[in-house]
Amino acid sequence: MDFISTVLNRAIDESLQFFKSKNIKQNVFVILAISFPIYFIEYLVSETSGGHGLVLSAMAVLFNYFGFLITITVIVYIIKQDKILRNEPPSAAFNTEGLITYLKTNLLKVILETTKSALLMVAGFLLLILPGVYLTVKLCLVPYIAQDENKKMQSEAIGYSFHLTKKHFWSIFLLTALLLLTYMFGISFLGLTSAINFILYPLFNALLTLVTVLLVLSMYEVLKAEDEKE
Repeated sequence: MDFISTVLNRAIDESLQFFKSKNIKQNVFVILAISFPIYFIEYLVSETSGGHGLVLSAMAVLFNYFGFLITITVIVYIIKQDKILRNEPPSAAFNTEGLITYLKTNLLKVILETTKSALLMVAGFLLLILPGVYLTVKLCLVPYIAQDENKKMQSEAIGYSFHLTKKHFWSIFLLTALLLLTYMFGISFLGLTSAINFILYPLFNALLTLVTVLLVLSMYEVLKAEDEKE
C-alpha cells in the first residue's frame, strides 16, 4: 500500500502542477485539438457500424488505439515541457516546433513498442485470460519507456517494463484495475446521455487519457527511482 500511496500522491502533485501551469490554456487546447477529432471520428464509425459491421468496428478500434497513443505522446511532451518552463520567466510560451520535433522523434517508437506489447497481451488473452491480465500489468509502462531520454531503455522497452514491475505487481494491478473501472463507469454514464454523446465521448476519452498518463507516468518515475537506488 505504501507504493500505491506514493504513486497517487505523486500523480496528484503532477496533476496540480499541470493545471497550475502558466500554459494551461495552450496545453488543453493542444490536447483537445489532437485527440478530439480522432475520438470523434471513432465514435461516428462505431455508431455507424452498430457493432455489426466487422470492417467499421475494426476501424473504430484502430482509431481509438492510435488516438490513444498519439494523445499520450503529446501529453508526455507537455508534462516534460512544463517541468522545464517552471524555471523560466512567465513569458515563456508553449513550444509548437518542439512538439512537432518530439512527435517525429518518439511517436513511431511508441507505436512500434506498444504494438509489440499489445500483440503479446492479445496472445495471452487468447490462450487463457489470466496470462493476458498478467501481461497487461507487466507491459503497462511500455509507451512511457519508449519516450525515455535513455536510448537503451527505449530499444528495450518491453524487457525494461518487465524488470520494473517485478516488485509491485499487485499494486500495479490494482492501479490498472482502477483505471479500467473508471473507464467502464464513464462509458456507462455516457449511455444515459446518448443525445450528446458525440461531444461527451471524445471529451471523456481525452480526459481519461490525461488521467492515465499522469498516473502511469508517476508510477514509472517512482519505479525508475527505486531501480536506480539498487
